[in-house]
Amino acid sequence: MREVKAVLALLRTEEGGRKSAIANEYRPSFYIGDMQTDGAIELLGADQQNPGETMSVRIRLLHPENFGKALMVGVAFEVREGIKMIGRGRITEL
Repeated sequence: MREVKAVLALLRTEEGGRKSAIANEYRPSFYIGDMQTDGAIELLGADQQNPGETMSVRIRLLHPENFGKALMVGVAFEVREGIKMIGRGRITEL
Protein backbone atom coordinates (compact mmCIF):
# COMPACT_ATOMS: atom_id res chain seq x y z
CA MET A 1 0.00 0.00 0.00
CA ARG A 2 1.24 3.50 -0.80
CA GLU A 3 -0.09 6.95 0.01
CA VAL A 4 -0.10 9.83 -2.46
CA LYS A 5 -1.53 13.33 -2.26
CA ALA A 6 -3.61 14.64 -5.12
CA VAL A 7 -6.09 17.24 -6.26
CA LEU A 8 -9.40 15.53 -7.05
CA ALA A 9 -12.22 17.05 -9.10
CA LEU A 10 -15.51 15.16 -8.96
CA LEU A 11 -17.69 15.42 -12.05
CA ARG A 12 -21.00 17.23 -11.66
CA THR A 13 -24.09 15.02 -11.73
CA GLU A 14 -25.04 16.55 -15.12
CA GLU A 15 -21.64 15.43 -16.49
CA GLY A 16 -22.34 11.82 -15.50
CA GLY A 17 -20.87 12.05 -12.00
CA ARG A 18 -22.34 10.88 -8.72
CA LYS A 19 -25.62 12.16 -7.36
CA SER A 20 -24.30 12.30 -3.79
CA ALA A 21 -21.15 13.36 -1.96
CA ILE A 22 -18.22 11.14 -1.06
CA ALA A 23 -16.79 10.91 2.46
CA ASN A 24 -13.55 9.77 4.06
CA GLU A 25 -12.65 6.16 3.31
CA TYR A 26 -14.57 6.16 0.03
CA ARG A 27 -13.06 3.30 -2.03
CA PRO A 28 -13.26 3.72 -5.81
CA SER A 29 -10.95 2.44 -8.54
CA PHE A 30 -8.10 4.61 -9.83
CA TYR A 31 -6.88 4.52 -13.44
CA ILE A 32 -3.76 5.85 -15.11
CA GLY A 33 -4.35 5.02 -18.75
CA ASP A 34 -5.44 1.37 -18.77
CA MET A 35 -3.63 0.55 -15.49
CA GLN A 36 -5.91 0.17 -12.46
CA THR A 37 -5.90 -0.29 -8.70
CA ASP A 38 -8.35 0.24 -5.87
CA GLY A 39 -7.72 2.56 -2.97
CA ALA A 40 -9.23 4.71 -0.23
CA ILE A 41 -9.65 8.48 -0.25
CA GLU A 42 -9.03 10.70 2.76
CA LEU A 43 -10.43 14.21 2.27
CA LEU A 44 -8.06 16.89 3.54
CA GLY A 45 -9.85 19.67 5.39
CA ALA A 46 -13.42 18.46 4.85
CA ASP A 47 -15.85 15.72 5.87
CA GLN A 48 -17.33 15.29 2.41
CA GLN A 49 -16.81 16.26 -1.23
CA ASN A 50 -19.84 17.01 -3.39
CA PRO A 51 -20.17 16.41 -7.13
CA GLY A 52 -18.63 19.35 -8.99
CA GLU A 53 -16.16 20.20 -6.20
CA THR A 54 -12.36 20.08 -6.34
CA MET A 55 -10.23 19.48 -3.26
CA SER A 56 -6.97 18.09 -1.94
CA VAL A 57 -7.02 14.44 -0.91
CA ARG A 58 -4.74 11.69 0.33
CA ILE A 59 -5.14 8.36 -1.45
CA ARG A 60 -4.04 4.98 -0.10
CA LEU A 61 -3.44 2.84 -3.18
CA LEU A 62 -3.98 -0.87 -2.60
CA HIS A 63 -1.64 -2.05 -5.40
CA PRO A 64 0.56 0.88 -6.48
CA GLU A 65 2.83 -1.57 -8.30
CA ASN A 66 0.09 -1.84 -10.96
CA PHE A 67 1.07 1.69 -12.09
CA GLY A 68 4.78 0.95 -12.39
CA LYS A 69 6.83 4.00 -13.38
CA ALA A 70 3.68 5.94 -14.32
CA LEU A 71 3.13 6.76 -10.63
CA MET A 72 4.78 10.19 -10.34
CA VAL A 73 4.01 13.78 -9.41
CA GLY A 74 1.97 15.55 -12.08
CA VAL A 75 0.36 12.44 -13.52
CA ALA A 76 -3.36 12.65 -14.24
CA PHE A 77 -5.72 9.85 -13.22
CA GLU A 78 -9.40 8.93 -13.41
CA VAL A 79 -11.62 7.84 -10.54
CA ARG A 80 -14.29 5.27 -11.41
CA GLU A 81 -17.16 3.35 -9.87
CA GLY A 82 -17.22 0.22 -11.98
CA ILE A 83 -17.07 1.48 -15.58
CA LYS A 84 -18.48 4.92 -14.71
CA MET A 85 -15.94 7.74 -14.44
CA ILE A 86 -16.90 10.02 -11.55
CA GLY A 87 -13.82 12.24 -11.28
CA ARG A 88 -10.36 13.22 -12.42
CA GLY A 89 -7.27 14.07 -10.45
CA ARG A 90 -3.58 14.88 -10.55
CA ILE A 91 -0.90 13.55 -8.20
CA THR A 92 0.76 16.38 -6.25
CA GLU A 93 3.02 14.47 -3.86
CA LEU A 94 4.38 10.93 -3.46
